Amino acid sequence: MSNVLLIANGDIDTGDWWQQWVTKADVVIAVDGGSRHCLTWGLRPDIVLGDMDSVPAEAEQMWADTVTWVRHPVAKDETDLELALTYAFDQLAATEIFILGAWGGRWDQTIANLLLLGHPTWRNRNVRLLAPGQAAWCWAARAEPYMLTAEVGTIVSLLPLGGDVFIEQTAGLQWPLHQEWLHLGPARGVSNVIIQQPASLQLSIGLVWVMTIWNDV
Repeated sequence: MSNVLLIANGDIDTGDWWQQWVTKADVVIAVDGGSRHCLTWGLRPDIVLGDMDSVPAEAEQMWADTVTWVRHPVAKDETDLELALTYAFDQLAATEIFILGAWGGRWDQTIANLLLLGHPTWRNRNVRLLAPGQAAWCWAARAEPYMLTAEVGTIVSLLPLGGDVFIEQTAGLQWPLHQEWLHLGPARGVSNVIIQQPASLQLSIGLVWVMTIWNDV
C-alpha cells in the first residue's frame, strides 16, 4: 500500500508548490516527458514509465542505472498517463495517486487526462489531478455520501461527466442541492462554496467531476 506521485509532461507552474506532493509520496513516477520537470527540480524519480519519446537524453544518461525504466511501445492504445495509473494500482498497490502536469499544451491530451478520472477501473478511488490551488477528481453514484474535507471557503465545482447526474443531497455548501439533476452541458454546478464542515455530496445517478479551488499560493 502506497501513495504514488505521477509527474506528467504537461505544464507545471513555477514555484515550489510541488514539493509538498513529493513529500507525501512513497513512490515518484516520471511519466515519459514528465522527466523534464524532474530534471528542472533536481528530483530523481523512482520510476520512468512510457514510450520514452519525450524523455530528455540527459535524463537517460543521469538515471540509466539508478531508476526503474518501464518501457512501452510508441504504437499503443493507451496514453502514457493511463499506463502509469494502471501500473501504480496493479504493481504498487497504490492507495492514493497524485498527478502533476496533467494539463496544458495540446487540448486533446488535456481532455484525455481529465477523462481518465472517470475510467471505470478506478472510479471512486483516490486519484487527484493537482495544480497550484486546484484539484480535480471523480465521484460515481453510490449509496454513501462523499465527504468534502476541504477547508471552509474552498470553491467546489460539480461537473457532470458522460451524462446527467442526479444529486440526492449536499451538506455544508453555500448553494445546497437536494433531489435534483445536474445536466451535462449547462454550467450550473460551477463555483459552489464550502461554508461549514462536515460538507458532503451524495448522488444516485451518474458520474461527476469534483473540482476544488483554494488560495494557498
